[in-house]
Parts: sequence; structure tokens; C-alpha cells
Amino acid sequence: MRLIDKKEFEHLISTVTVHHNTYHTMLRYARRYDIEFTYCAMAESAALVYFSGYLEDGVTKEYIVMLFQIAKGDVIGRAMDEVTEYIKSLCSGEREVLVTPEIYTLGRTNEEIGGYNHKKYVLKTKGIQYFDPHVKMILPEDQERLTNLCSPWYESEDDYIKRQAGFFGTGDISYEMSRGIFLLGYYLDGELVGVASYWELEPFGSAYLMDLFVSPDHHRKGIGSALVKSAITRHHNKDWIYQISPGNYKSGGLAESLGFEYKGDQFFPATVTHKLS
Repeated sequence: MRLIDKKEFEHLISTVTVHHNTYHTMLRYARRYDIEFTYCAMAESAALVYFSGYLEDGVTKEYIVMLFQIAKGDVIGRAMDEVTEYIKSLCSGEREVLVTPEIYTLGRTNEEIGGYNHKKYVLKTKGIQYFDPHVKMILPEDQERLTNLCSPWYESEDDYIKRQAGFFGTGDISYEMSRGIFLLGYYLDGELVGVASYWELEPFGSAYLMDLFVSPDHHRKGIGSALVKSAITRHHNKDWIYQISPGNYKSGGLAESLGFEYKGDQFFPATVTHKLS
């Protein structure tokens, strides 16, 4: 393992579109909370390491490791071992240290990683054009319409519908726009029946389809597909990323029907305590 600078890290990540949304999100997180990353490179992988804070005892430190696979191969275990040894070297003289990993792979792996995972898809969209007159940008004055779309489904028995309704229905459109997030709505006779959110990913020039919600009263009408294709058309020279939570088979089917290809996974293994003395 070797330590590298931000420029070299971004060069490594830039070649792997499926990781762009995660790094973009972490850049924003770091700016907001004044976090300093340590950038690391290993064979076929790269990592962000940062100090998360102390446990309740005020003594034990926790470090987060975000490990990105950048070439095919069974390299995750070896790379995590190298990063863990580096973290231990930072904590010499202490009793123990906690290491919390987040693992980002390039598709299926033979290694046992553990933890729940999100599927990640990528679509190369150059030349895609689509127009639907029902699709319009959502603006702050549409806040009430958005709440009316989502609120009937806050207690849905379907966990995915419940989560997406809560995400959009309790959000503030002006705030989301201030963060650079775009919101598209699907309108039928003036009623908002579906919504999608996305943003462009600095510094790579790709885009990330964040969330999608269509009223269950209007499922199987092509509304979700229309929203996604409309978003892509607005930024049709970019590679698009779509991340799907566990068990969300409907969105996985939608992504594949639109040409998105499964390219990787995001794993959340358990935190490991390492005894140092």
C-alpha cells in the first residue's frame, strides 16, 4: 500500500464510472463536516480513510475505510488487510481501534465480504433522445403537489414504496435545488403522479439517478420509464449510474429494460475491533 494525493486518487476513480456517485457524495460530505481524507492505493484497488471519532469511552478511535475495486480480481481481502495495518500504525500505544469498512466492487466476486449490499448499474447514454410532454421540472411552488403525491403512502406495507414516499414527501424542494439536485415530475391533468431526482457528479462529468417514486395508483403505465428517459435526455452525453437497494427487484427490472448494465456492488460489512496491546 502507498499513500497518494487527491489528484492521483481521482485519476484512478475516474476510470471506473460505477464509483463516481459514491466519491461525489463523499466530497460533499467532507466539505460540510470538514473531514480530511487519507488517500491510499493498492494493487487493483484504492481507498479513502478517515477518522470518524471516538466511542463513548472517549478513548477508542473509529476509522472508516471506503475501499474501491478498480480492476477485476479477488483483491478485497488483501487490500483491507493492508489498510488495516496502516490504521494500526496510526494508533500505536492505544489498546484497540475500530475499523468500519465500506466495500465497492466491480460486480460479482468470489470473496466472502458480508453485509447487505446495493446493486449498481451504469448506462452509457450518448445519443439518447426522448420527449414526453407530461414530464416537467419540479419547482419550489410544486411543494404541495409533491406532498399530496407521497403522503398517502407513508404507511404502505411495501417497504420500498414507504421509503421512497417518505424521502420525497418530507423533503424541501428549495433545499434540494440548492444542493444541485434536479427533480423531474410526471403530470396527468395537472396532478403530479411521479417524481425522479438526479444530480451531476463532479469532477467526472457523469450523472447519478438518485431516487424514483411513482404513485402505486399509476404503476404499469410507463411513468417511471418516462421519467428516467427524460432525465437522461437532458444530460445525454453522460454516463449514468443507478444504485438499487436490496430486494428492490422492480427498479432492477426497470434499469435493465432501459439498457443499464450491472457493474458493481456496495457492501457494508460489520465493524471490526482490533486489539493493539
